[in-house]
Amino acid sequence: MSDQVTIEQAAPRAIAGIAAFRDRAALRAALQSEYGTPPPTTQAFIQAGPVTLPCLSPTPYLAAAPRDTALPAHLAHTLAGLAAVTDQSDLWAIFTLSGPQGRDRLARLVPIDVAPNIFRIGALALTRAGHVDVRVWRVGEDLYDIAVARSYGADLRHALG
Repeated sequence: MSDQVTIEQAAPRAIAGIAAFRDRAALRAALQSEYGTPPPTTQAFIQAGPVTLPCLSPTPYLAAAPRDTALPAHLAHTLAGLAAVTDQSDLWAIFTLSGPQGRDRLARLVPIDVAPNIFRIGALALTRAGHVDVRVWRVGEDLYDIAVARSYGADLRHALG
């Protein structure tokens, strides 16, 4: 039986890096006002309409949306005085791993526990896949997004199979 895994490089996205200046609570309040839901505090992400907002530690965020948006500029304006916002759209390559065997494929590559009861839908991890640093988030039952520095995209694609 063949491996039931689909690996696709996602269409380029608009990506904004967000780092709080001092008042993390004010930044979280502004993001909640912007997206209508509390932003994640760590090791998680939220989906608010077309925007994905992952967070690995208390306040650095990466906001991502379809490439045709002005997301970095919009957030720089909205969060002025609260956070540094950088356009990281050309920094990341994002791959989607899906299918019933996707978790098994991912488990062979990353040194984290991706069991469904541990790495739940909405979870996010900064880890390594093969020899490259990646950000992995579990989007759905059999669906994972994996972000890697664009210069390592070919290496990750090869490691994924």
